[in-house]
This record gives sequence, structure tokens and C-alpha cells, in this order.
Amino acid sequence: GAVVSAHPNDMEELVPMLDAVQDTAGRTFDKVAMDAGYFSASNVKDLETRKVDGYIAAGPDDWRTAQGQKLFGKGQFQYDAEQDTYTCPGDQTLPHTSDRKESVGGGEKRSIGVYRSERAACGACPLKAQCLTAKQSYKQLTRGADDPVRDAMKAKVRSPEWEAIYRRRKGVVEPVFGILKETLGFRQWSLRGLSKVRGELALLVIAYDVRKIWGKMRAQARKGLLVNSA
Repeated sequence: GAVVSAHPNDMEELVPMLDAVQDTAGRTFDKVAMDAGYFSASNVKDLETRKVDGYIAAGPDDWRTAQGQKLFGKGQFQYDAEQDTYTCPGDQTLPHTSDRKESVGGGEKRSIGVYRSERAACGACPLKAQCLTAKQSYKQLTRGADDPVRDAMKAKVRSPEWEAIYRRRKGVVEPVFGILKETLGFRQWSLRGLSKVRGELALLVIAYDVRKIWGKMRAQARKGLLVNSA
């Protein structure tokens, strides 16, 4: 399956991609592995509805970089569902202090919780330089409807099975782009307009597939597995 879109990220591409494979191959996946650009709670739900075992990188767990500093990431703060609080690496509690609305596109907004530490606790913390920028005096985190799903997916993808699946993904998917660019010489679209670009991609995919099938036929011929029927 191959899809072109004008969307700025891949979150809306999962379902069209699954449908494209279903239409082309007449079957769907048992398992799928995707990078973090595809993650959303709705995508995870769609995979569950289709009975597809999904492994989606759910964003960085440990560190983030801000203003040139390497700082603790949200994954290093432990969430307590019963208390509705976060605990930081310095063992300080960030309580749920308020809620706010966040735009999710299309005019839709959703509520997210805000969790904030005490200024005094952060000021005296020996880990402050690893947690806050020079302009920050306290730590603030947010938690929305996607976070419980994200936390569950992060736990899932830490498994040895995930590592094996993701390694296979990189070996199967990423070389395609390299072959299209380097071997077939594709560096930019020749046409303009989404419908024409989709047609151009279809031709590229056909060329790639024919090349791959021909390579397999040559390999089988060398092993004496193909018989000339002429």
C-alpha cells in the first residue's frame, strides 16, 4: 500500500494505510510497527477494533532538550492514578492543580489536567539543573485523554518482542526510500497537485515492485528453481 497526503504529520495516515493494504493485498496485518508520528489514542483504538496487534513508538521516555540543556522528560515522572499526582525524580509530588482546554484541530478542544510543583521544593532540589531551564522556577506537566493509552503503549513497546518487531520494520521499510532515491534516482516530484502526485507515486511503487520481483526471479533462476516454459 502507498498513500500520499498533505497532512503535516502521520496521525491521520494509519487508517488510510491499513485500508490501502487491505484493498491491494486482500488481507490485513497481524502486527504493525510504526514510529511516533502515528501515535494517538484513536489510532490505538482503531487497531484494537481491527484486531491488529499494534506497536507504536509513543514518544521519548527519558530526556528532552530545552535551551541547550538536557532535562528530565515526562517519562521520568511517575504518575499515581489513585492520587492523581506525579512524582518527580527528586521524589517531590506534583499535584493536579487545574484544568485547561487544548485545541486538537478542526475547531475541537479537549480538557487536559495541569500538574505543578512547589517553587520552594524545586529551588532547594539538587536535581534542579537537570529538570528546569534557567528561566523556570517550578515544574509543570499536563495529562490528557491520550496519556493512559500512551503509558500502556510505552510499557508494551519496552518488551523484547517489540524490539524484534521494530528492528524488522527498519530493515523492511527504510531501505525502500533509499532505493527509490539512490537506485531509481527519484529526488523530487515531477508533477503538481495531490492527485497527480499520487499517480506519480503509484508508478514509482510499480517500478520498485517489478524490480524486487525480477530480483527474486533471478535469484531463483541461479538456484535452478525456475524452469523456462517456452
